[in-house]
Amino acid sequence: MITGYMQRMEVIGKEILMRKVPSKYKYKAGVVLARMQPLHIAHMFLIAQALIECEKVYVFLGSANKHGTKRNPLPSELRLSILRDAILNSGWSKSDTERIVGVYDLPDWSFENDSNKDANWYWGQYLYFNVVSRTQTKEFAIYYSDGREQIESWFTADHIKKFVHIRTFERNDLFDGLSATKVREAIVKGNDKYLFEFLPYNVVINLPMIRGHFEHAAKNPIRDSAMK
Repeated sequence: MITGYMQRMEVIGKEILMRKVPSKYKYKAGVVLARMQPLHIAHMFLIAQALIECEKVYVFLGSANKHGTKRNPLPSELRLSILRDAILNSGWSKSDTERIVGVYDLPDWSFENDSNKDANWYWGQYLYFNVVSRTQTKEFAIYYSDGREQIESWFTADHIKKFVHIRTFERNDLFDGLSATKVREAIVKGNDKYLFEFLPYNVVINLPMIRGHFEHAAKNPIRDSAMK
């Protein structure tokens, strides 16, 4: 039933398991940033790439202070639980999953659609120092799948950008047909065939509950908010 996802995870898993473990990793710390509304195959790919290239991996779950909105229907507690379960059932080796040393909530700084230059600068400062405080290292690689230009606009400050190595991957280049918007639409419309292609098994088996959150947010959305 979920052959598409399982076949893709086998390919990702082989890249990790069959690689020659380096004596020294390219980066000491890798950060994966995503909202995971919900978790899908591209998120797992980012974590896998970070494991291949980094000694230690940290996952930051964005928009942790928002749920019940149209873009963020799922609460952070549910997203964290789903992510941890997906990692445990990824098929990756214990030595690799043990290098995922932290999974953290990260509240939003501003409104979702606030993309002006100042907002991006402040968000970059906020994100950088949150990462530093959690990882205890000022230099790290960050893995992201929503466009390089966007993430580069966060780290323009001279005292920050020299410490941040940006690693971006386009979802459509990796997984033809995958779109976070299409995933959310498929959940509401009940297009399970599409979902089985791109969602982990533990997301699939929780679809009735997840769909309930999405339907409630569609009918009674909470307004977006920013930190005061």
